[in-house]
Amino acid sequence: MKLLNTNIKIILLIIIEINLIISVASALKHKSHYNQRPIIGILTQQLSHHLKQVYPDLKYKSYIAASYVKFIESAGARVVPIWTGRNKSYYNKILNKINGVIFPGGSAFFNETNGYADAGIHIYNIAKEMNKQNDFFPIMGICLGFELLTYAASGAKDHRIRCSSHNQLLSLKFEPGFEKSKLFCDASSDIIDILRDEDVTINFHRYCVTKKATRKNNHSFPSTRDEENHLIYNYPTYYTGPTNSSFEQCYLFEK
Repeated sequence: MKLLNTNIKIILLIIIEINLIISVASALKHKSHYNQRPIIGILTQQLSHHLKQVYPDLKYKSYIAASYVKFIESAGARVVPIWTGRNKSYYNKILNKINGVIFPGGSAFFNETNGYADAGIHIYNIAKEMNKQNDFFPIMGICLGFELLTYAASGAKDHRIRCSSHNQLLSLKFEPGFEKSKLFCDASSDIIDILRDEDVTINFHRYCVTKKATRKNNHSFPSTRDEENHLIYNYPTYYTGPTNSSFEQCYLFEK
């Protein structure tokens, strides 16, 4: 029962985080107008070694874990997959049509040409320029995606170190001033107490980032047809849970 309660708390906390980015991303520059059809892009990544072994005869090249799509949907938004291996023009166009991006977790390597990291750097740099022009554009990184954010912010310098954390539940150690951050400024004291005092954050890491080492926009697709052509719901999901995959379901792509 204790494990069940812990898992429920973890799920609720993740949904709260997703709601924060959706609520920030869906509002427009002017407070009197709001985007009622927020769409969030999720960056794809090259197939993991495990998925390649599970689907050796198929032509899939990339994937998105379906759990990330479900989290976005639980906050009231829809999802567009963002492909890796494209030029900067592609990322510039897609970012001008959507309201935010999530860099998901996974096991992609940063040193693969035209892979997950190269795409993330393009997206990060474009979003940074948008924000400088007051065209506010949020990016949220989860697990490996957060590592990618720090990698992009450092100018593509891999400052991670090797570490070992597998299926480990930990509490958070908040830095001074955390209550003023965009992620936690609106969090209730109950949520902060849970995160600080209870082991509710799940950790699966091969690399760590040490101490040494979401706003508003008016982006939209030009037409409903263009929007529908980009949405992730054009692709089937595969039930990968029985294959000992890290994710219960995945969207698999030939791109």
